Amino acid sequence: MRVSKDLIDLKTEMEKLRIETTQRLDLIEHQLNKHITLNYMKIIVDYMTQNTISAIKALNCPKDQKSELECKEWLVNLQNNYINKLRTGKIRESNTALTQTLEALKNDAKSAADQNSQACATCLNKVSETVTINSALLGDLNTLTSPLSIDNEELTTIHNINPTKLETEILNPVAHATRLKIMLSIFQGNSRFTDFTQCTNLTGGHLLYHIKLLNKHGLITKDPTREYRLTLKGIRTLALLTQLGKQEQTT
Repeated sequence: MRVSKDLIDLKTEMEKLRIETTQRLDLIEHQLNKHITLNYMKIIVDYMTQNTISAIKALNCPKDQKSELECKEWLVNLQNNYINKLRTGKIRESNTALTQTLEALKNDAKSAADQNSQACATCLNKVSETVTINSALLGDLNTLTSPLSIDNEELTTIHNINPTKLETEILNPVAHATRLKIMLSIFQGNSRFTDFTQCTNLTGGHLLYHIKLLNKHGLITKDPTREYRLTLKGIRTLALLTQLGKQEQTT
């Protein structure tokens, strides 16, 4: 009988240890999710900043160089109004400032068109398209940061992974150097088909196959300007691959 009691006590202690271990692992995973989420935020902000500045730099004013520089400086300051708020984590204030920026750009573009200044209207509309994309990214950020405020049991945990779905929707689409080069090219602001040709040395249908595969699985999308951009899923994937690459270098 003594042996039976000892076995019961041992089982009880083992069950306690199992529960404590599970709780500790859940806590570690929660902290890891939080750390990675903050890194995602930084990457999205950097991506948004780079795309916006690139779009402004690409503008050409038919008037004179002085007017072009003044206009570009004004546009950069206008973008910094909401991007700087975002850098400090003020997502709600940034969203309000971005909405105001977009309204101002559209109103100015309409005024320019009414005054037969079509060149100015075209430039302002181009910047508006970029800000519209930024608005979508900001919406993604709201989604991205929401897990920080929910309960632990609602967090996606490792044991919930669906291996087949993960392989089909993420691992296979990025398991090719060409597709990673395309995603990196977009992240660096080179987001047209010709840019992909340059970075991959592929053309025509061979290149289009990889672009369509990334688009099909929601890693990239095509915006109204006929340029491609990373989706939230694409940015998350690149960010996680970056983290894994850093860990590999430190081991």
